[in-house]
Amino acid sequence: MPAPDRFLPSPAFRSPAFYERAEWYDRACPWDPSAEIEFLRRVTADHGLVRPRRVLEPFCGTGRLLGAWPEPYGFDLCMPMLRRARGAVFRADAARFVLKSEVFHFAFCLNDSFRHLLTEARARAHLRAVARALEPGAVYALGFDVTPAEFADISCQVTMFQANGQAWRCRVGSLGDADPATRTETIHVRIDPVAADERAKNGDTAETGPGAASHADHAVVDDLFPMRTYTSRDVEDLIDAEGSFELAAVYHGYDPSETSIEISEVERSAILILRKEQR
Repeated sequence: MPAPDRFLPSPAFRSPAFYERAEWYDRACPWDPSAEIEFLRRVTADHGLVRPRRVLEPFCGTGRLLGAWPEPYGFDLCMPMLRRARGAVFRADAARFVLKSEVFHFAFCLNDSFRHLLTEARARAHLRAVARALEPGAVYALGFDVTPAEFADISCQVTMFQANGQAWRCRVGSLGDADPATRTETIHVRIDPVAADERAKNGDTAETGPGAASHADHAVVDDLFPMRTYTSRDVEDLIDAEGSFELAAVYHGYDPSETSIEISEVERSAILILRKEQR
């Protein structure tokens, strides 16, 4: 296994409680990864990578995407997530890891994890470290939220699930407090039980705001943490300034019929296909 040459932890990083409770993360986010896996396979084929073997997933979490590849490796800084992961995983800081050079054929990081890197310096360091680990001409599929109009978006995602004989609701949403000076916003994650009267409404989730009233004494997760914000111009400036990659394609989602779009056309979620420059 191409393990890190050295592990450099980040003393300033605090894993959100949502990730520390990894078993609840898997319950609250139980999506089928098949669409993402099929999308990644299509991306590699479209960009000349025929059946890549050795792949790397930064921010791998519980590793649900790793099993689709012949030689998968993943890393995360959150140990509870890694304990639930399957495959060759190790603990590392996404902005400060050092791997053997040019040993990976493909890398991917989806589901918005990149925005946990809160400064321009850490974002650049991450791209530089991934590029160093990839072969020349390899690609990095990087998915995260891009703000279409500067600091205009307030959103909340609600999922319902069953655990321990109880119905639960998970709410993930921005507080709408994006700061143009720091380019960060606060994300609120709350998992609490659904009252019997709400269950009788067949999953009615009208009460979905991050500050909505709920069963505070029974919440298993109630966490606030910052994430970095990006406009399409911020994305272009970051890639140009760091210099290891060229932007080869941009997609809205995982639809196999979708064609590449311009970064300026992104409405929210974006998957960037970054190609490492050839020598």
